[in-house]
Amino acid sequence: MRRRRSTPPRGAAVSRGGGPRKGRYLWAAGGARLFDPTGQEHTREFTKLTTSEVEECLAELPAMQVGVIECGAGVTFFEGRARLEVWRDRIRAQLHDPKRDAPDVEWGYVAELWRDDTSGRQALIFNGE
Repeated sequence: MRRRRSTPPRGAAVSRGGGPRKGRYLWAAGGARLFDPTGQEHTREFTKLTTSEVEECLAELPAMQVGVIECGAGVTFFEGRARLEVWRDRIRAQLHDPKRDAPDVEWGYVAELWRDDTSGRQALIFNGE
């Protein structure tokens, strides 16, 4: 039986080995912990960003890391144009916007802003857990 090779999602950052670049999202006693594909730890700064705040981040910070957390699947990081495509095609319609949505309505993703503890570089994470 021949195994099919899985391919990374379109636009996902790819490692030298050909697979998607995955980060880690862990629950610990002190709360959630996020690590990018290079192993750098990030600290959560803000959660429940509005649609306009997300669009502002994507427009003003073209080098910002963008990751998507799917329930139980870790974090997939996107680069370049794929950052905007994943936002437009997959996340935007399912984003919980605190200015627009009732607090008791459940949506697919919450936008969170994280900062690299070493370099200070920010990451925009769409949390679908």
